[in-house]
Amino acid sequence: MIMARLNKQFGFTGGLGNVSAYSRRDMEGEVLLRMKGGPPIDKIKHSPAFASTRRNNTEMGGAAKACKAFRVATRHTHLAADYNFTPKLSGLFRLMINEDKEGTAGERSIYISRNKEMVEGFSFTRNKSWESIVVAPVYGSISREEGKARLLLPALVPGSSFRSPWQLPFYRLILQGDVVSDYMYSEKLNHYQPMVDLSNHIWGAVHTTEWLPCSAERAAEEVLLDITKGEALPDAVTLVVSVSIEFGTLAAGGSIEYKKYTGAGKVWRMG
Repeated sequence: MIMARLNKQFGFTGGLGNVSAYSRRDMEGEVLLRMKGGPPIDKIKHSPAFASTRRNNTEMGGAAKACKAFRVATRHTHLAADYNFTPKLSGLFRLMINEDKEGTAGERSIYISRNKEMVEGFSFTRNKSWESIVVAPVYGSISREEGKARLLLPALVPGSSFRSPWQLPFYRLILQGDVVSDYMYSEKLNHYQPMVDLSNHIWGAVHTTEWLPCSAERAAEEVLLDITKGEALPDAVTLVVSVSIEFGTLAAGGSIEYKKYTGAGKVWRMG
């Protein structure tokens, strides 16, 4: 819990007595303070008084694991992020746990497959949204039977269907299709694990366009993402399709280099 804020003229981070100070990139010019301490760890682990805390911590750990898997499934498109979206995304999986009305507290499952709408449309950026840059909608469809996604990228006309908020000369689009499993609590392991082990599946597809001048028009394009390579998709596995736009500038040697913290990305559709 944040207790207070200092501006940077105080110039310190770290511990000071019972208070720790830290800074965040998305809150430039401020130092945040929070209190140290809390109940002893051993008491939290074993005392009957903290049984509900342990159940809550277990479910939070499950949400964190689901969030990590989702980050992997969007690893090419969330690079455009301009803030740490992980806590917000993890919070959505925590809400999914609450949707399991049949499970026992501390052991409830995370059914992404049943709650796709909770993460569909999730934005990886806060300052600029995908829709504020790529104004024209992206149409398309997802087929679980085929394990494929078809996206119809609109024609991008500068100043009309495409609006760059940065004074940078180039941009590119990245489309990613991947998979994520539902998560369940394992009493034997005493922690959450995926309902389907995806480690043996080389699934996923990425389409990256060439760098294009921001001043030029871009023709409409249909992109096919073959995500599962023809393999059947288990019921507890969900297709995740995400999109992003990145902006770049000329680097040494004439190559184009992505400018960090520019662009936008989002979860386009789940299937």
